[in-house]
Amino acid sequence: MATDYKLVRPRYTPTMHRDALERRNRFAEPQPVANSIDIHAGDDAVFDGARRHGPLPSPYLFEFAKPHTTSWQAFQCRLTLLYNGSLTGPQWLARPPEQFRSFKARYQHLIYDLSKAAKALMLQKGRRLIIRTDHFVHQFMNACVGASFEIAGRGLGLTYIHVDDILARLCSSLEIQNGDGRLIPDALFGLRYLNGSYRFFWVEVDRNTESMESTTHKKKTWTKTFEVILDLLEARTYKDHWGVPTLLILIITTNETHKRNLIALLDKITNSKHKERFLFKTKQEFGINWTIPPIMYDLLTEPWTRTGTPFDISKP
Repeated sequence: MATDYKLVRPRYTPTMHRDALERRNRFAEPQPVANSIDIHAGDDAVFDGARRHGPLPSPYLFEFAKPHTTSWQAFQCRLTLLYNGSLTGPQWLARPPEQFRSFKARYQHLIYDLSKAAKALMLQKGRRLIIRTDHFVHQFMNACVGASFEIAGRGLGLTYIHVDDILARLCSSLEIQNGDGRLIPDALFGLRYLNGSYRFFWVEVDRNTESMESTTHKKKTWTKTFEVILDLLEARTYKDHWGVPTLLILIITTNETHKRNLIALLDKITNSKHKERFLFKTKQEFGINWTIPPIMYDLLTEPWTRTGTPFDISKP
């Protein structure tokens, strides 16, 4: 049942930071309000969306809250309230400070993540938290990719299967070992199609920070990554470890030249039929001068590049 947020102006403390135009400063630390804050179903949907995927912009979070609100303006006010917290309670959302280093930080949507209180609430409700130590923009790119698949899938009648549901079947871990190689995907998820069939996806988001090849055995390279994944596909290790019947490898990078180089490297490494299970797409928004992309529906609605003919994920 919808529980629309009311467009209520909270009572802010006299120390509220303002800019020259008397607008609240988006770069300021949380400034608690005098009102108490009760957590609603829409808030829980926002918290769970950030828990499942990571730090997300407000339009993405709005899609998760839509069953509970229809007002974008009221939703934005609610996010601000949850960020500021109250004098008698905790701060519920965080604004990662790294976002303000973006070239367009002043003009684009804000990115939100869970606060300590929201993380504790998720754990209290029995929901697993994913601990990440990678660079913020890498986390953000990964989060936008996963959330876009979930949101776009809804519009096509596809069911998004979160990594929690995959790992719970065999009580396994995300880290997978095959022979001497060990890897942790950036993300793992599945899709259930209208005809009842399934596909599962290993995701690697790449901001062109890894070398193609290296003479140093300890250094992670795309050559080593491809070799380990190819061995895993040949041995079907993923089936025993995660209990998934099939696996496609999605690689999202930030420019077309690098994408073509990755495909050429894969062709150079192997002639195996498994190389057709590596699918590639470019998202320039996550490059050096990164910006916040709109929801990336094209991840499902447009075919992916591979060594063979392009592949349409949206079709079973």
